[in-house]
Amino acid sequence: MSRIFSSYLRKLQSSIQNFDRWLQYVVSGYPPFGGVPALTTVSNYPSQPLTTEGSIFDGIFWAVPKKRRSIQRNRTRRRAIEKRVVAVTDIIPCSECGHPKRKEYLCSHCLIRIREETSEIQKQMFKESEESGDLPDKKIVVLYEGEGEEETDKGEAVRVVEMKKRRPSWFPKGLLSASGR
Repeated sequence: MSRIFSSYLRKLQSSIQNFDRWLQYVVSGYPPFGGVPALTTVSNYPSQPLTTEGSIFDGIFWAVPKKRRSIQRNRTRRRAIEKRVVAVTDIIPCSECGHPKRKEYLCSHCLIRIREETSEIQKQMFKESEESGDLPDKKIVVLYEGEGEEETDKGEAVRVVEMKKRRPSWFPKGLLSASGR
């Protein structure tokens, strides 16, 4: 019973406030007559003055530092020991090409050569597949000049891609196979 009474009381109070606003609007001649443009809004809630708590300007003042950082503090922060560059001492010559590389890393010069060689193999593969009209669905074996087909597995269905040049010394035979041997 008290809930129903309190809800009716709230509705009555808001109706009285709306009537009061409307009466002020009619009696006082609001908006003012003259050259000043004004926007009028009638809302159900009474207008509250802006305070420091719950203001629309709350987010603006959050990230403002209280004091300026000195030059010494800025430089110490920027040049911290954790941010210094460490000298690399594990540089060795590549066993294939002789270019310098990091230990346990692939030589970038050799990587470029391997990419070029594999792109040539792919061009040769797709050139043959365009002639025959089918996509490669078998195991692919790459044979260079001077290598025979007796080195391929006879029992399996194998597609042979022949390259018309000698095999590079740094490009091992089992590089493209699944086992890597």
